[in-house]
Amino acid sequence: MHCNEVLGCRTSSSPGEQDGGANLGDEGNILLRVVQLLSRNDLPFGEKLQQGLLILLQRMGAERGSIMLLTDDQTRLEVMASSKPSLVGLVQDIREDTVSGHVLATGEPLLIRDILGDERFKPRGVSYKTTSLISVPLRSAQGGHVLGVVNVSDRQDGISFDSDDANLLQTYAGWISPLLENCRLFEQVRQEKDRYKVLARELEHKRNELLVSTMERADLVQMVVHDFKSPLSAIIATYDLLLYMGVNAKQRRIIANGLEGAKNLRKMINDFLETARVQELQSDVFRLAPVDISLVIQQEVERIQIVLKQRNLILQVSTGSNVLVSGDSSLLAHLFQNLLSNAVKYTPAGGQIRVQLVRGKGHRGTDRQGSYVKFWVEDSGMGVPDVSKHHVFERFARASQAVDQGIQGAGVGLYMCRKIVRLLGGSIWVEDSELGGAKFCVELPAIAGCEND
Repeated sequence: MHCNEVLGCRTSSSPGEQDGGANLGDEGNILLRVVQLLSRNDLPFGEKLQQGLLILLQRMGAERGSIMLLTDDQTRLEVMASSKPSLVGLVQDIREDTVSGHVLATGEPLLIRDILGDERFKPRGVSYKTTSLISVPLRSAQGGHVLGVVNVSDRQDGISFDSDDANLLQTYAGWISPLLENCRLFEQVRQEKDRYKVLARELEHKRNELLVSTMERADLVQMVVHDFKSPLSAIIATYDLLLYMGVNAKQRRIIANGLEGAKNLRKMINDFLETARVQELQSDVFRLAPVDISLVIQQEVERIQIVLKQRNLILQVSTGSNVLVSGDSSLLAHLFQNLLSNAVKYTPAGGQIRVQLVRGKGHRGTDRQGSYVKFWVEDSGMGVPDVSKHHVFERFARASQAVDQGIQGAGVGLYMCRKIVRLLGGSIWVEDSELGGAKFCVELPAIAGCEND
């Protein structure tokens, strides 16, 4: 008489629950081998399951077997290990009219001594060769929910499986379930780590491509713009030569207009190239050193004297001497040159410009070191409206009244000033001047021991 059984003696076993069933003293080495195998980190998850299953099948004298685990979405079973390697990776829907689906749904182990006598699982095809089988659930150590099933079928000696065989498989399942869960989590973490590594490499590759493309494009633009300077210088020189050779009043007016336009274009080119150079600067590209900013200001004031006389502008300068800041002399020169040129541009003929350098506290409480040098350039020009004070340092920004009055400019000078000041660890802002125009103020870290005016 054939017997199909649902085993009720236990649903899982742990290492401390080894009473009853097969003689576990004889099986200790087999189980230990499997546990040690599953604990290894140098083998892929699937390989560990495959080797562990083969050890178990050899001990039980079974011809066939498999380990099936729930997919991540908990809707199907995937063959993770099998005595028939071609089945590994096969995914099937969970159906209670299959042995694995039934055990998964009920959570109970199943021993079938003769499958031909069981109407629920009777073979549906002539090629089905299994006669006796055991299916046991694999339970999570956290919460006890079913992770999958382990199946063995058909003893090599032709005898049906018995309760001792079923208890041995249950013990095996109890030992390996926590290890399987940990291994699977470890494998998922490893896969995620590998995926992020690949993603990081792809992002780095794209970033490098974008960086190279941007640099190449910027270099090309700078090269082309720089090449404009040579023919433009020839045009300016030709205009100067024509004026020197002597022309009539009408010709002089035409040549003067052309010369002014060429010089404005040259200034725009120089501003563009200087902006590109400043944009490329980082605080770790140049080395800060003590710089006498009072000397830098005096030198730039000397260079602009001719323009001041031509415009009949009054310039008052108060700087003291030996006022040291931590900075870069070329950047500081360009900073002050832009501020002074800006004041000259926006101050009408006969107007006033004032430059002053003092020691002072940090602007609006931003002084972190307690030793700052403050200088400003103010004028009697049109000033900067309140609505534009926060935007005037942005790239290509220009005050509306300057545009309305036709004052030439590219809107990059003050942008470069802010860039330089930030690189030097200072601050820059604009406020209204007592002279009626704008007052551009700069604070930079001072070096102890400089003169106090």
